[in-house]
Amino acid sequence: RLNSCDLTEKSCDIVASALQSSNSPLRDLDLSYNNLGDSGVELLCAGLMSPNCKLQRMGLNSGNLTEKSCDIVASALQSSNSP
Repeated sequence: RLNSCDLTEKSCDIVASALQSSNSPLRDLDLSYNNLGDSGVELLCAGLMSPNCKLQRMGLNSGNLTEKSCDIVASALQSSNSP
């Protein structure tokens, strides 16, 4: 859980690297109530699209997100589920 930890978009690059790691144990990630913004979500999605990512659930409530963030996440999920 990383909710309410004052994370910003800069933190998202580190989290994305963890998601891309082949030995990452992350399955559930709660980033709610952080100031991630659209740019941060875009960085996170780079991690989500990695074939090594094993994440099953991600919380993003109240993360200073816009409709653009939703589009970015939807696109990443579609890409990661493609054969």
